Amino acid sequence: MAICRFEYAAKVVCGEVRERGEALAPGVYVTEINVYNPNERPVILRKRLAVSVPPGAQKEGESYADPEGEHALRPGRALAVDCRHVGGFIPQPTPPAPAAPYFIGFLVIESTDSVDVTAVYTTASLHELGVPSIAVELVRERKKAIAEDR
Repeated sequence: MAICRFEYAAKVVCGEVRERGEALAPGVYVTEINVYNPNERPVILRKRLAVSVPPGAQKEGESYADPEGEHALRPGRALAVDCRHVGGFIPQPTPPAPAAPYFIGFLVIESTDSVDVTAVYTTASLHELGVPSIAVELVRERKKAIAEDR
């Protein structure tokens, strides 16, 4: 396994909220995280979702690793991680239950080299006449202590 030296924690808000009184205002929320490798060699990425539960509960949420494992990103290439992919990190019960209407948390990306990570947040009204909105945020880098997997 690769030694990851850099970490990025991007806020993730995904799904549909139909009623007032939830953690979010009624609407549709979509997050896409973009990763670009500006280096001259491939980088290895690991991804996991750290779910935060509704703020009133003040309990820590679960953390789920990407079931696809590590991902190599070639020089000058980019990838996008969206709500559908991140939602797939959460194990499904047997028999499958209906999907939760939304989830909130952090997509944590670990990388062997410094990369560019940008989060794109879009929201839309539940009604056709509503105006969609978009926000783009650069996700800051955190250097990690180097520890080999065992």
